[in-house]
Amino acid sequence: MWDKMKESKDSSGGLFLSLKDGDKKIVIFRGDPYCFYQVYKEKEEHKTWAEGRSFKFRLNVLVRDGDVWKPMIFSQGITVAGMISDVKEKYGLNTIYEIKRKGSTKDDTTYNIMYERALNPDEVAKLETFKLLALVRSEGQPESIENKSSNINELDDIPF
Repeated sequence: MWDKMKESKDSSGGLFLSLKDGDKKIVIFRGDPYCFYQVYKEKEEHKTWAEGRSFKFRLNVLVRDGDVWKPMIFSQGITVAGMISDVKEKYGLNTIYEIKRKGSTKDDTTYNIMYERALNPDEVAKLETFKLLALVRSEGQPESIENKSSNINELDDIPF
């Protein structure tokens, strides 16, 4: 049972996009980020900065898994936020990107976000049907993010 639980957690079956050393994923960023501050390894989130708190964000993404796009949540800190802001400013949100992780610890991990290609108008129109996932923790469920979307199924009919 414990092995099955670990396997399920590691298979990206959850809502959060998680990359390990050397992993790369093809993604499309969607919507606006949710920003907050947090003390490392603590679950409590704060709206304002204070000593010991670090900037964090969550952002909706579509992640390509073979020919299927899956809605997920990408959560990171200030460095990756700056990278996403830079590529968004240059290429926009209607773009496919590759995210790659190098490193395995908090102190040696870096991410690269690279441009793949722009979406065409038909592809952008299809994306408008994607319902964004809730990025804010719900009252009464402090350790999980409630999915308020009624449709988080895989998007296998997007032809790109």
